Amino acid sequence: MLVVACTLPLPAGYFMPVFVYGAALGRLLGEGAAYVSSGQQWASINPGGYALAGAAAFSGAVTHTLSPALMALELTGQFSHALPILLATLLANALARSGRRPSFYDALSISKRLPHLPSLVKACPRLPSTPVGQVLGANPVQLQKAAGPAEVQLAVNTGTHTHIPVVDSHESQLLLGFVLRSELLMFLRHCRTETLEKHLDEVCRIHPTTVLISPHTTVQEAHRVLSLVGGQSVCVADRGRLMGVITWPEMKRILEDLAEEIEAATHRK
Repeated sequence: MLVVACTLPLPAGYFMPVFVYGAALGRLLGEGAAYVSSGQQWASINPGGYALAGAAAFSGAVTHTLSPALMALELTGQFSHALPILLATLLANALARSGRRPSFYDALSISKRLPHLPSLVKACPRLPSTPVGQVLGANPVQLQKAAGPAEVQLAVNTGTHTHIPVVDSHESQLLLGFVLRSELLMFLRHCRTETLEKHLDEVCRIHPTTVLISPHTTVQEAHRVLSLVGGQSVCVADRGRLMGVITWPEMKRILEDLAEEIEAATHRK
């Protein structure tokens, strides 16, 4: 059934076979319970309800989600079994997650060595409480609004970020916004052709920063924010003062450092 489902013109993937297997096991349990209690007058067992609960629970345990319970209710329209289905799915999820093993789809991505973020929350319970300010790298690439060609050239050569934060001055560290790397390159070309030296804010547009996080934001929350903004960097500011910049390479370094701490703590135990 798995081969047929994955080779159809409109493939059902891995979900439908798992859903059917769970329904078959639930139906088998329901038929057994109905057969055992067939002589009792008070017993009224519907094997179909067992099949529906088994399908939702089995597929929910494999995928580590609760959505199969809602899908089972919407597909069949049997809302009279809503409570048993939800309870069965919750118990199956709790049992599947208790072993700290990945879900079916996560296991596939790990086995195929695809880019996969490890579940540090399971290995390190303190991750949701670790603030970003505690693990931030020092001296982010930044520019002051009165920066000249030499400072801009140094910032362009130092990093490859597409968004570079701009502060009022290096002493105050008051964040004003960011400037695009392409505009900095245009600024350098403009300075080569002009005889008078100009400052950054006179040529480049300083874009306002729409997303800011505080140093007290946890690493888990910072990763979610970084995922939402896509390829952009996220500035870390405390009361308007720039503390650092979170990029994907920086986030990778933070996670690797936390993973090394977890591994070292495990070896000490």
